[in-house]
Amino acid sequence: MTEPSTSRLIATSLRRNLIRG
Repeated sequence: MTEPSTSRLIATSLRRNLIRG
């Protein structure tokens, strides 16, 4: 798991957007 938490942050944002959509 050498990937930064940026990917996780983006995934959370996208998921939240979909839920709100």
